[in-house]
Amino acid sequence: MKTLLLFLLICSTGFSQELVATRTGLASKKDITQNYVVLNFDGISSDSLYARTKKYIQKRYAGVRDVVSSDDQNRTITIETANNGIKSVKKNGTETVYLADYKANLEVKESMLKITYSNIEIYTEVKDGEKTRFPFDSYWNAKGKVVDAETKKIVEDNFNASIRILANELKKEDGAAKTSW
Repeated sequence: MKTLLLFLLICSTGFSQELVATRTGLASKKDITQNYVVLNFDGISSDSLYARTKKYIQKRYAGVRDVVSSDDQNRTITIETANNGIKSVKKNGTETVYLADYKANLEVKESMLKITYSNIEIYTEVKDGEKTRFPFDSYWNAKGKVVDAETKKIVEDNFNASIRILANELKKEDGAAKTSW
């Protein structure tokens, strides 16, 4: 148990920026007026960071529903994905799969990567291709109280986990874990 707690503490300290769901989309937890997070990779040149980012995207977003919509060499990569399963939840004996369509823009500068998610659509498929949509503004009532905490948490957890995984992959040398003694 202590080992697990230590692991979680180490993982959370290595990634201090997070996104939160707002009525209009995802925003930085530190400053909700910003719709992005910036990851710092001290000592990694922009060319190397771009190459690692591109390699990760090619590996992670290789499905037929994943498209690199723009690639500005050594500066910005934009990807669009659809029907990306984000979480499966059992409710009353029935499994509900939450899906997301979104655009991710990854902008590289010297030792930094800026990540912005936009055009986010969260939904579940009911039957015959029909969707139950969960727009961001539906998580709150008119008085500003959260009324759909479950979906809000699912969305935040998914996108923050994606950023953590990306950050960990980019920190690895050559994009793979070291295996030498």
